[in-house]
Amino acid sequence: KGYTRGYYNLASLYYQKDKTLPIIRLDYKEALKYLQLGYEHHDEDSAFLLAKFYEKGFGVEKNLEKAVEYYKRVARSNDSVSNFLGNYYRKRKDYENARKYFSYAARNNYGGSLLDLGVLYEKGLGGKKDIYKAIEYYERAYKNNTSQKDIAAYNLGLVYQYGKDKIKKDIEKAKEWYKNSNYKKAKNKLKELLFSFLALFIFFIIFWSSFNKDILFKSSLFSIKNTKLEDFIPE
Repeated sequence: KGYTRGYYNLASLYYQKDKTLPIIRLDYKEALKYLQLGYEHHDEDSAFLLAKFYEKGFGVEKNLEKAVEYYKRVARSNDSVSNFLGNYYRKRKDYENARKYFSYAARNNYGGSLLDLGVLYEKGLGGKKDIYKAIEYYERAYKNNTSQKDIAAYNLGLVYQYGKDKIKKDIEKAKEWYKNSNYKKAKNKLKELLFSFLALFIFFIIFWSSFNKDILFKSSLFSIKNTKLEDFIPE
């Protein structure tokens, strides 16, 4: 009584999460009984494991919707769970709830949530469109060296290359962000910018050469027209 964590510990005797720890026997149904009691007594570890059982189908029929309801109990204190829920709602196009759960994990700079929040704000999904907020989340995903830093840098490159929303087009800034990314698409974008610059440079050289030749040719014609025969006869 009063020690709700005990339900989780009892469940662990019938669920082998760690093979180095002893158990009485592998019995998911017995583990579920104790996890349910732990959940009813507001134990977060029990809620998390109960959700996992329903997500994976341990001792019960798989039920993702039920797993989600149990995961919600621990979303504010477990970044991976809140990110899971954010993705769950994003896939179902419930962008408002996706924003809500991604924001929980984003407070602790969880890479996936920062990136996805940036996309939601950039596109105006689930709420107000805000390119400045999108940039903030992308930059945090990059600067905090998260698992999504390369995609975040790529997304920032796109923002500046195309001048999205209220952001002024800035090719130099775009190139810098692409250079900071190891994402294949960023490398391709960098090549595209380089090739477009080279193409423009070659076009300018050809145009300039043609322009100069035209001037030289016209100048020559003018000179010939204004040249008298006696100009060629030595004095």
